[in-house]
Amino acid sequence: MPSAKFAFPANFGAVKANTAFTIQLAVKNLITGNFVNAKANYFAAPQQLQNGQIVGHSHVVIELMDSLTQTTATSPKVFAFFKVCRSPLLV
Repeated sequence: MPSAKFAFPANFGAVKANTAFTIQLAVKNLITGNFVNAKANYFAAPQQLQNGQIVGHSHVVIELMDSLTQTTATSPKVFAFFKVCRSPLLV
């Protein structure tokens, strides 16, 4: 099963407001870099494996939260940032 963890910014790390930054992900059990045209053939073929690992890509979504102790679910329709990730560590 694939898993991912933010490598940068670190947990509870700070990024200066209004400053561009690069999100870095540590990815396990997923060979990233494979992306298809969702409108043309998204469900056209079965999932591919390479050496037992899924070949695909990931998405990063950054959502605004009320606080670090928030326990209510956020809205999947409201987010601050969305990016399709095609490389293993850099988004």
